[in-house]
Order: sequence, then structure tokens, then C-alpha cells
Amino acid sequence: MARFEVTTLVLAPPETVFDASLSVDLHTSSMRGAHERAVAGVTSGHLSLGAIAELLVPRRYMTRLIVLRNAYIRQVTEAAT
Repeated sequence: MARFEVTTLVLAPPETVFDASLSVDLHTSSMRGAHERAVAGVTSGHLSLGAIAELLVPRRYMTRLIVLRNAYIRQVTEAAT
């Protein structure tokens, strides 16, 4: 099984960052430039951890996605604190 790790330093409380990481709306906002949108299942609000596992896609895409999304989550959560 492939494994990858991404580390992003975020200067916000862990609970805030974790909650933001489950937000479909925040993810959609972070990927606006790629014209992504949720089309099935949970299309707004927050995902459950099980829903995230079902949505995983190939590693190459996922790594890029996580790096971009984490940078956006960092920007949003640090601006809020």
C-alpha cells in the first residue's frame, strides 16, 4: 500500500483546524480555481470520517489536493484567530 505524508504548520487551535478539514464548503472554496464541485453524497456542510475514506482518489492527485487545501485551511483559520 502506498503511503504519503504532508505536514502543514497552522497557527490555530487543533479543534478549529480539524473541523475546517471536514468542511465540504471550505474544500470547494479552496479548489475554486480547479472548478471542482461536490456532485454526490455530502455536497455541503461537514463530512464524516467514513465519507472521507470513501472519497480518496489516487495518491498523486490526493497529495496535490491536500497541499493546496491545507494551505487554504491555514490561511482561513489563522485569519480567524
